Amino acid sequence: MTMLTRTCLRALLAGSLALLASHAMADAIDDIKARGTLLVGGKTDYKPFGYREPSGKVVGFSVDLAQRVADKLGVKVEIVPTTAANQLQFLEQGKVDVVIAAMNDTPERRKIVYVVEPGYYASGASVLAVKTARIQKWEDLKGQKVCAAQGAYFNRAVQERYGADIIAFKAPTEAYNALRNGNCSAFVYDDNTLTLKLEEPEWAGYEVPLKSIMPQPVAMAVRLGEERFHALLTSLSNEWYKTGVIVQLEDKWFPGKKSTFVQDMVAKYR
Repeated sequence: MTMLTRTCLRALLAGSLALLASHAMADAIDDIKARGTLLVGGKTDYKPFGYREPSGKVVGFSVDLAQRVADKLGVKVEIVPTTAANQLQFLEQGKVDVVIAAMNDTPERRKIVYVVEPGYYASGASVLAVKTARIQKWEDLKGQKVCAAQGAYFNRAVQERYGADIIAFKAPTEAYNALRNGNCSAFVYDDNTLTLKLEEPEWAGYEVPLKSIMPQPVAMAVRLGEERFHALLTSLSNEWYKTGVIVQLEDKWFPGKKSTFVQDMVAKYR
């Protein structure tokens, strides 16, 4: 190999490394601003965090926060419908820039994404059951068919600890329908959502009879390596507690309810 050839190869290699470095330096914030739209993985069937109004518009607690993130970046916001089963896949695949979908903060999820602290709410697991089922304690679920939503962090625990026969559905709507059709004795799901469900006339014959278990913060998440975006969202989360934004949104979406988690975070971050 001639000296000229080796020199050319070194130059080519250096150029390639420089190009790779420039791509590595580009991050989510740059991409979002260049696109002009923040792509948010969110729920569209998870009242009150994210759901569709009769007009088709997606609204909710998490949607309001997504809008605030977009406003901070000076871009539009687009809610990309996700489920508990695919939300992190969408994030890893670049289909969304951030997950703001009432996602619970768990050790398993922290292994594959950056979870933003502090979380913006908290939830646990409870069950919605027909009153005639007479479910009075978690142990009463042993051997019974219990509907669930795929990807929920508490499904396995409810099955292993209490002997429930979990039937997981892709969407909560399918699980609700299965419960009403008598295909299962109860639906194990987010306690906040189930409590609100009782306010709807068609669920008058049902109850949420059990004390919530396994409470976890609800938080935003970004891809691993997105240091700058993660730092921005962390700063915003702090600010939302300091300025009362989370309290205002709780009053809006959970009227009359005062979450102990929110009160604790307000005291901490103020």
